[in-house]
Amino acid sequence: MPKQIKNKIFQKSFTLIELLVVIAIIGILAAIAIPSLSNARAKARDARRAADLTQMATAMELYYSDNNHYPVWEAGGIFQSATNPLKNDTTSSPAFFTAEYMKTIPKDPLPNKYDYYYKLDSTGANYKLATFLEKDKEKALNDNDGGTAPSYYEVFAGPTGSGTVVDIDDTDLNNAMPGHSWACGDTVTFTYGDALVTYGTTVSHNNECWLDRNLGASRVATAYNDSNAYGDLFQWGRLDDGHQKRNSNTTTTLSLTDNPGHSNFIIKNELPYDWREPQNDILWHGDTSINNPCPIGWRVPTGEEWRNEDV
Repeated sequence: MPKQIKNKIFQKSFTLIELLVVIAIIGILAAIAIPSLSNARAKARDARRAADLTQMATAMELYYSDNNHYPVWEAGGIFQSATNPLKNDTTSSPAFFTAEYMKTIPKDPLPNKYDYYYKLDSTGANYKLATFLEKDKEKALNDNDGGTAPSYYEVFAGPTGSGTVVDIDDTDLNNAMPGHSWACGDTVTFTYGDALVTYGTTVSHNNECWLDRNLGASRVATAYNDSNAYGDLFQWGRLDDGHQKRNSNTTTTLSLTDNPGHSNFIIKNELPYDWREPQNDILWHGDTSINNPCPIGWRVPTGEEWRNEDV
């Protein structure tokens, strides 16, 4: 008697090539989505910081109305400091962080790196609040917030005539931040383009501290002709707006402002070959210049510094 042979059921499956194509597509989508997500998160943190300062400023006015001065902290400092005098009553000032004014001490969204800073003048009539912004540099500039620290967003009261302007700068605030324990040779993490990047640093033979690669470079140079270390192609004085990418579009329309508002590389085929009309030669002068593309506290080297390194 012959055996009965059962019909085998064959299931459809993917070939190796089909799987590789799917994986490649997923990789491309991730490469597009992840930088955008990082950028969106940084902007959301900035929005929260600005909102926190607005809330604190409102509470400060309530406090002033009750006590005829703002919370006393002449030395100034970050709110998470163990010596923050605003947490408890003192002989010169009732506590600020109470249910009556502010029930909880606000924390920066990245508390291990940044914190909110507060300082009062000697009369009690003028104060300053400051917060670091990761992406919204325009909001932090002196001309926009009226402050004295161009890398930080500041909210303040004064001067009223009886007090003095509370003068703090980037150095004061950088030194106060929780993440400030940095020395040349350490890494620098910052937002470049739409992504969070980390570069190394190095001390030159002239004892200057430099980033270990050009902006946009994928690695430290391994040879003088290492194309992976060339980096992006900035037009002198322009900000990090995407024009520097090697695949950016081009235009011959010159910009009439310091910020063209687009990512096109601007071409001019006659002297002075500048992207702006009229020229503005101070857009990269120093670490606080309006279009400085470098990380906070860093800047484009001067011609003399560059020549000294070439000696």
